[in-house]
Amino acid sequence: MKFRFRISCSTIAILAAFLFTILGLIFCCLSSSFGAAEGGVYGVDLIGMIITFCVLAMIFEAAAFMMDCVDTISGKLYMILADVLRFAAAALLIACFSVMVFARGELMGYIWFSDLEANNASAVSALSMSVVAWVFLVLSVAGCATSIYGSFCKKAG
Repeated sequence: MKFRFRISCSTIAILAAFLFTILGLIFCCLSSSFGAAEGGVYGVDLIGMIITFCVLAMIFEAAAFMMDCVDTISGKLYMILADVLRFAAAALLIACFSVMVFARGELMGYIWFSDLEANNASAVSALSMSVVAWVFLVLSVAGCATSIYGSFCKKAG
């Protein structure tokens, strides 16, 4: 097993996507924990699915990162497997983002569009944390997309 220390756009992008996924997961969990004192009114029912998608995406991102750093598999199999991992991580993150937006749809309607819960500090905090989580998840998808593009450029060059 030979380690190579070559920093490429693809490697940096997948590492950034991994870090953004961790931050997105943290803020998703924080968003779901608001209102726990009031009986969990603002918790996300689908938080288990969100955690599962984020953890699987992090595993795929870490595996793609390690495949960039370690020369164990060579040839077309390596390139195909690394690309499949990057695509799978991006798909899981898009699904996670979609579930999170779906889970917060009712709260968005109450706060942003009708002002029914605008004076409720717990509801506003839960939605604010959700927006931060959405930003990190979108940045994570962008990191995966950049990594995919970087890997294709590396193959073409």
